[in-house]
Amino acid sequence: MAKCGPLCEETLRQVERLIDGELDPAVATVVSQHLSDCHPCMQHADFRRHLKALVHDKCAERELPAGLDERLRTLLQDVDEEK
Repeated sequence: MAKCGPLCEETLRQVERLIDGELDPAVATVVSQHLSDCHPCMQHADFRRHLKALVHDKCAERELPAGLDERLRTLLQDVDEEK
């Protein structure tokens, strides 16, 4: 995905927290507004929502091995930073 600029980069850093409902309401409003105006960022957010739902559905009854969640977060963050 091509990054449009600094606002896209900041938005993409906040997507996970937005999906998880962890953002301050004022920041969530700014991020949501950017997503509604920027198709590439919206696609990224939709992918993350879908991935999160898929993992939840497939793994809801199993306990994660120790450290797997942190390794996945780090891997996804590294992939985002390479784009």
